[in-house]
Amino acid sequence: MIYPDSKVELEVASSAQLRQVPLSLRFDYRPFWRPICSVLGGTKTLAAVVMALIHTDGWVSYSRAARHYEVPSRYRNPLYTWRLVTGAMDLLDDLGLIDHDRRAPGKRGWQSAARAKPELGEAVSELFKSEPLVAARPHEPIVLRDKHGKLTDYSETREAGWMRKRLDEINEGIASAGLPSAIRAPVVRIFNRDFGRGGRFYAMGGAWQVLSEDARGRIQIDDEPMVEMDFRCLHPSMLYVKESIPVPADAYDLPPWPRDLVKHVLLVLINAPSRRIAQSAIAHCEAMADVALPGTNEASRNAGRIIKDVAALHRPIDAAFGTDAGAKLMRLDSEIAEAVMLDMLKRGIVVLPVHDSFLAPASKSSELEQAMMEAAERKTGTRLLVSLK
Repeated sequence: MIYPDSKVELEVASSAQLRQVPLSLRFDYRPFWRPICSVLGGTKTLAAVVMALIHTDGWVSYSRAARHYEVPSRYRNPLYTWRLVTGAMDLLDDLGLIDHDRRAPGKRGWQSAARAKPELGEAVSELFKSEPLVAARPHEPIVLRDKHGKLTDYSETREAGWMRKRLDEINEGIASAGLPSAIRAPVVRIFNRDFGRGGRFYAMGGAWQVLSEDARGRIQIDDEPMVEMDFRCLHPSMLYVKESIPVPADAYDLPPWPRDLVKHVLLVLINAPSRRIAQSAIAHCEAMADVALPGTNEASRNAGRIIKDVAALHRPIDAAFGTDAGAKLMRLDSEIAEAVMLDMLKRGIVVLPVHDSFLAPASKSSELEQAMMEAAERKTGTRLLVSLK
């Protein structure tokens, strides 16, 4: 359920009806918690959960396992605890205000999920007409995960402090952009294992990043449509630049293999920790369907053949294949993304990151293209190709 403040929100919502997103307390609950609790009872967490539910169209997943909430102190949000979150969901369930897919704690691979019923919106929707929704500041915007994907602590450094300061500047810009409430969210940076890996910008609750490309194209700010521009063949291009070799005009052109499959194979090879794991992933991928039934022996054989062909096509960079090179490349592309967003903010323009692409008002597309090429040149030594999606 989404209570839209524009026709655009209805369009954005319609593209995400079957999507399930993790619970994110992404709105500032403080102006609303007393009115919400006066209607429903409960806690400040209940108010924050209600705001998340009625501004998400579809299911919101959350954990009923106590260990999920056991995180290092720097990440602890006093609203986000096992007792408070499960208590809020159970109260809303008891009141008949949510659809509730409640899973037993410890069931591997599955989380519980909730979806607002119309009655929940009817109970509180009037409360949101007098105060604008404001995105909450992330409790800890610089996130480090271990090799298992769990939150892990880190020593505070001058670098982390500067990253946090720059991220605050970016989030202030996004908060002032007048985004529809369905996609109004701050971003955090997530690193993997250490600060030399990952670092990409993720919108809390998914927001615009989990929408389809078509739905992102329907976003408007102040009645102006957005455009999306991305770097063409970003990670392969970075590897070629590192070897001081010209980037191919089209890194994915390899007849007779389908272009989408070649693209998928090349990206998997760059990101996989070994070629054996890459072959298995490629054999089971959706893009394989044009060649063989995914998951079959035939698909595995074709995966082996196309890996050899892609490696031959990209011999100058094939030493990086199956080495987990993608994580370090993401660290570099996240630096480029940060530079793009800060450069655009200096021009008074807010752009939204989608990892290696960016959303900006259509009238500012030329400024965005220039900022992307200049940021890439500063970080890599060359102006990488940019295209309009």
